[in-house]
Order: sequence, then structure tokens, then C-alpha cells
Amino acid sequence: MELLSRRWDEVDLDGPAPCIRVPDTKTGHGKAVPLADVAVTALKTLPSHEHGAYLFPSHGTTRWPDPKQPHLWDLGKEFRAAAARAKVPGLRVHDLRHLGVTILLLRGTPDAVAAKLTGHRRLLERYQHLSPEFRKATVDLIAAELTTAQTEEATGASPPAEKDQHQPES
Repeated sequence: MELLSRRWDEVDLDGPAPCIRVPDTKTGHGKAVPLADVAVTALKTLPSHEHGAYLFPSHGTTRWPDPKQPHLWDLGKEFRAAAARAKVPGLRVHDLRHLGVTILLLRGTPDAVAAKLTGHRRLLERYQHLSPEFRKATVDLIAAELTTAQTEEATGASPPAEKDQHQPES
């Protein structure tokens, strides 16, 4: 519903950081959802772009000539058809939200950053069902750090000094 009820005046497609502003969410806090270039391109191809108030305006049908809302309220039928064409039966719109967060976490995006992008307060509790590969990669990362520290301690070598990111380079 957050996307279907968006008005074009809540969308910034041409600024330095394209986004969709959602003033009211179920948590009571507004948010700005960043848009990838492919999403900006797709939104610009919508028939309502530069011609309507809503991204997804409702249209009368034979059964309901006068829509109750000025925007669409459901894309379930269309989404299920697209999922079937993509040979992913049973896929739900909300599954894409979980997929997006999972991809971010698998690629090493910090939990706090992924949570901020998706509007979650905490992700780890909700996404503990992550893949066995992700869990193994995580423990391998910890083991590698411990092994490196142990090897450096045994040989007397010190780890390379980390560059302070806040200091300008000389």
C-alpha cells in the first residue's frame, strides 16, 4: 500500500538522490525510499508520469465504473501473473522485501544500514532464517580474524596500521 498510494509530488526522480517519500508509515515515522537507476527509468515509463496525480491511478471497470479510491489498492492479480510468467509460483510481493534485505546482508551491508534503508528497526531477529552459506561465511570470517591475530602474535608481526578515514591524505 505504501507504494500504490504514492502521489507524484512525493517522488523525486531527477535530484541527486532519487527517492519516494512516504510521509506516514505503520510505525508513525516518515521515510524516504532511495531509488536505483533502473527504478527511476521504470517509473518514468508509467502512463501516469507527468500526466496524473498518482503513480498508479485507479481506473473504472465494467463492474466498478466509479473507483472508491483515486489510486490502485491491489496489484495481487497482476503480480501473481508476472510471477507465474517468471516461473516463480507462490511468490508474494512481501517476499521481495525479504529478498532485498537478505541480499544486502549477504553482500556485507551492515545491519544498521540495511535496517535504515528498509524502514526496519532491527533486522537480525526478523531475518535469522538466512541461508546456511551466509552463516558459514560469517563464522569463517570470524575464524580468519582469530587465525590472523594468533599468527601475528606468534610471529611478533603487527597488523598493518589502518588508515584513519577522517584524516586527509598527505
